[in-house]
Amino acid sequence: MGKGRAGALPGSRQPQPSPSGRGPVRPAGGRLRLVGGPGPCRGRVEVLHAGGWGTVCDDSWNISGAAVVCRQLGFAYAVRAVKRAEFGQGGSLPILLDDVRCAGWERNLLECQHNGVGTHNCEHDEDAGVVCSHQNPDL
Repeated sequence: MGKGRAGALPGSRQPQPSPSGRGPVRPAGGRLRLVGGPGPCRGRVEVLHAGGWGTVCDDSWNISGAAVVCRQLGFAYAVRAVKRAEFGQGGSLPILLDDVRCAGWERNLLECQHNGVGTHNCEHDEDAGVVCSHQNPDL
């Protein structure tokens, strides 16, 4: 196990200087995490934007959006696009994305079409989730 920094959370990193030397490179918005599922390959989708985490509503949620999430998290396959807060409600977080419509090629959910960050007409009982896999579910 490597040496840690005093007070640092496991897995946390200090911002690294940019290649130009003009200051730290901050994590880009659009980072994702899966919460509430049994294991790292399934859960409610939460997205980072402007320094805060929020949820995604399932109004237009489908396998194309799930594929973007799974690929961004390092999984080869999206098994299922989960609706109706199957992995729990993110009630303490804001709803950041609604009516997400992805073609499937986007690098993150913020590149997909949506109503605008923070603009929604849904509640947390519609939080979206995914089931991802490293193996082809069709085999």
